[in-house]
Amino acid sequence: MWLSPVHILKYHLSKTNKKSIAHFSNRSFGLSFLSSKRIFFISLIFLFFIFTASCTGKYDKDEELLLIDELYSGNASKLINPDNKLLKKLNNTDEGALYCIGLYLKKDKSTINSAKEFFSYAVENSVFPYNKLARNELYKLSSNDERLKLIEEIIADENTSFEEKDSAYKKREKLLFFLKNLIN
Repeated sequence: MWLSPVHILKYHLSKTNKKSIAHFSNRSFGLSFLSSKRIFFISLIFLFFIFTASCTGKYDKDEELLLIDELYSGNASKLINPDNKLLKKLNNTDEGALYCIGLYLKKDKSTINSAKEFFSYAVENSVFPYNKLARNELYKLSSNDERLKLIEEIIADENTSFEEKDSAYKKREKLLFFLKNLIN
């Protein structure tokens, strides 16, 4: 018959002192059934408060979902000339929301300026790859002067990779050559 370490320990303690046996069996290695229940409920309450405290900064996304539903139905009137508050809310609904909405708005010539606003906000505030995709779309929609400014920002950015900077230098040279020939 195999004896567990608890049984062996109880046997050795029973040989020494009856009080220590009662103390040991009530303790159960420091946690009785009742105290482990208490710890469980206290940890549940603690987790509940942590969860509710971490969600206090969140907001109801129903408004943003209604905007996106209206966009799918063809009504983009609320997305024309967006303010920073709306752009921030939409950026928080999904990582690529601003980029996708900008792509949708870019299809119509009357909403290109709004698409530019969505793309420019996404360049600054969205995560990779959406910020890079938004930068490419913004470059396509921009005038030559705006393109030159975007290229200079890419070159000046410390987080830009060597390949991106090299590509930006080449684009800048082509654009400057085009502008020089356009003026002459």
